[in-house]
Amino acid sequence: MLIFCGIPMFYLELSLGQYNETGAITTWDKICPLFKGIGWAVVLIAFFVDFFYNVIIGYAFYYFFASFNLNGVPWATCNNTWNTDACYLPTVGFSENDTNATHESAAMQYYQ
Repeated sequence: MLIFCGIPMFYLELSLGQYNETGAITTWDKICPLFKGIGWAVVLIAFFVDFFYNVIIGYAFYYFFASFNLNGVPWATCNNTWNTDACYLPTVGFSENDTNATHESAAMQYYQ
C-alpha cells in the first residue's frame, strides 16, 4: 500500500502543491471540488499523527531527564512511595518462571 498508493500520492500532492502554490486543501479543491475531502483528510491525519508522536517524544524526554537522578534511577528500587508490597527486583531472588501473578517489578510500578 505504501509503495503503490502512499508514496505516489505524497509526491503527487507535493508536485501539485508546488505548481498551484497552495496547501493540501486548496490544491485538491482546484483540481476538482469533489476532491477537497482528500485535502482535509491529509490535514486531519497529520494532526492526529502529530499528537501520537508528541506523546512518544514526551515520554522519551521525561525518562531521559529522570535518569539523571543522582541517587540512581527511581525505577530501580522498591523503596519509593508508589511501590506496593508486591514490588520485586528481578535481580534479587525472583524467578521469571514464578507463577505468582501478584508480583510487579519496580519499573512497572514506576510506569503505572
